[in-house]
Amino acid sequence: MLKQRHREGKGFGKWDVNKMKYKFIKELGRGGFGKVILVEHTPSGHHFSLKRVGKQDGFALSGEERLALQHPFIVQMMSSFIDERPGDGNGPMRILIFEYCRGPMFSVFCRRAPQYVAEHAPYFAAQLVLTLKHLDEARIVHRDVKPDNVLLECDQDGTGIYLKLADFGLATRWSDCSPQNKMCGTLQYMAPEMVTQQPMGRAVDWWALGVMIHEMVAGQNPFGDIKDQLQVMLKVAYADFEWSEEASNAIAKHGDMGVAAKDIVKRLLVRDPVERLEFAKDIAAHPFFDGIDWQAILYKQVQLPPPPPEALLVTEGQKDNQAMTTSISWDLDVLSKKMPTHSQPEFDALHLSPEPLQSPS
Repeated sequence: MLKQRHREGKGFGKWDVNKMKYKFIKELGRGGFGKVILVEHTPSGHHFSLKRVGKQDGFALSGEERLALQHPFIVQMMSSFIDERPGDGNGPMRILIFEYCRGPMFSVFCRRAPQYVAEHAPYFAAQLVLTLKHLDEARIVHRDVKPDNVLLECDQDGTGIYLKLADFGLATRWSDCSPQNKMCGTLQYMAPEMVTQQPMGRAVDWWALGVMIHEMVAGQNPFGDIKDQLQVMLKVAYADFEWSEEASNAIAKHGDMGVAAKDIVKRLLVRDPVERLEFAKDIAAHPFFDGIDWQAILYKQVQLPPPPPEALLVTEGQKDNQAMTTSISWDLDVLSKKMPTHSQPEFDALHLSPEPLQSPS
């Protein structure tokens, strides 16, 4: 098992990495909670993301709850420990170890290959459905589902492309009898009950899925330019969603899939969260997913035509590079002082899981 504590050395970058079994490679980026470092686990040679956050930074989910979230389409938290020495003048630091995702953010991929994403939108959306179903079973609401918080992984030939949901910093437990009523997340993906600060639960993640499907098939956000925040808030909170003429024209070329896309988005972007959840129960049977082999997707056995090579680059220009490093720095914002041993959770037909992820020894 990984060593859980280390008290020697003088500052980050000067640790005895041999004792910690990690070798510093490079800084990947910085985010709201701290910096992220690419490290090599020296006994195995595997790469991981190492993140430092303040010891007092608190999150709604416990480390045990986050570690237990093992799913093929969720960025995996591997371990965490406390460095008791002062760090950056902020006192003791928490050290988090994450699975290292090498691909770009899904938002970057969508900008680079919009036609490819539109043609394969049911495939990508199916992965998000499986992820949200798993969070529902775990009684956890993410509260910030959006393309910037989804990372891309792919086979070397680019034919196996998979999504991984990241950034659980705003995630919380949900309960039917004690709903949350805090405005948080990203405005263009917030459900009406979030914008109006009404009691909310897991239905907010399904609303965000509807926004993402709209973006995948139409190439635009359904609520307009984020620069006009007041108009976005008014549309989300008080207007019934309708497809714009421009967006309808954009998806007309997709035939039956486009027709199904219009319906599934309209059903997910319904203002009543109870109606939204009722639809989500059987969302896998919607015509938008006709032809989807759910088990093959879950086991990562689906091969797609390769996208344009430039779409898979981790960096392409300063803007994309900054977006990628910022995303990595927000991968997993929940931690634990000790790493418990978890058995693989049970899954139903839509949640069969491959072999559980193993922590390095």
